[in-house]
Amino acid sequence: MIPQMASEPMAQVPRVVQPVRAWAVSWRQAIIVAVSAAVANALLWAALAAGLPWQQPAIPLRYNIYTGISLLGPPGQLLWLPLVGLMIVVANGILIVLLRRSSPLAGLLLAWVMLLVQLFDAAAAWLILNFAT
Repeated sequence: MIPQMASEPMAQVPRVVQPVRAWAVSWRQAIIVAVSAAVANALLWAALAAGLPWQQPAIPLRYNIYTGISLLGPPGQLLWLPLVGLMIVVANGILIVLLRRSSPLAGLLLAWVMLLVQLFDAAAAWLILNFAT
């Protein structure tokens, strides 16, 4: 009996095992975190609009550990914090949509960065408003 040459080498090759997806990330997770960052930005806009001392001509905008207050300005300049946060939300949101198929993990990391920026913006605004009054 003649052995079949074509099937024998295939029988000896082990099947390729798919690696365990420890970083199994769906892009829906990134969207949920990104929406949370957008909501946090909207809350920051609302909190600053309600809490800014609009009647004061100038508020402290920057503090220095050596001299104390190092920059005074009109209260409206504090609105730059949520504006920069909004620009980061828009830019990272576009990147998340572009990377949703090729790299969902990168999209999730971008979404967490968006949320982290919003938290830092809120902390900075709270500190400035807390010391401005």
